[in-house]
Amino acid sequence: REGDSMKAVLRNPAIRFAVGIDTWGIGAGGTGRGNPDHILPVLGEAANRVLLITGDSHVILPGLRHKFDLIYVDGDHTLEGALADCNDCLPLLRDGGIMLVDDLDHPQHTYLHAAVEQWAKDHGLTFTFHAAGYGVGELQR
Repeated sequence: REGDSMKAVLRNPAIRFAVGIDTWGIGAGGTGRGNPDHILPVLGEAANRVLLITGDSHVILPGLRHKFDLIYVDGDHTLEGALADCNDCLPLLRDGGIMLVDDLDHPQHTYLHAAVEQWAKDHGLTFTFHAAGYGVGELQR
């Protein structure tokens, strides 16, 4: 929502293009800190390699047809929403691609780690946990 994760990914010059989908807090009582106008300057020169889409990922993702090498999920932190995020992203993940799911050990969302790990197993993906921030799950085809 604020562009920090995307900025970190785009530090790698091998990343040719990135797509960000978010509601930016619009209609969800957001703080107003995150919005497309704020994110582009945060990204600096890398902003020319980015497409930002405003909207609900559950609506937008099923309409995308491009396959991605890397998908970073940091969206709906409810159990149902997180699994829906994973389900929506899986068809867009290229063979050999990696899906990162953020906040798996967040103290307010203690159910996410086990649920995402089980989801990965059920879908034939390898799961590796990284204790960075509030925990990141790496799911690989």
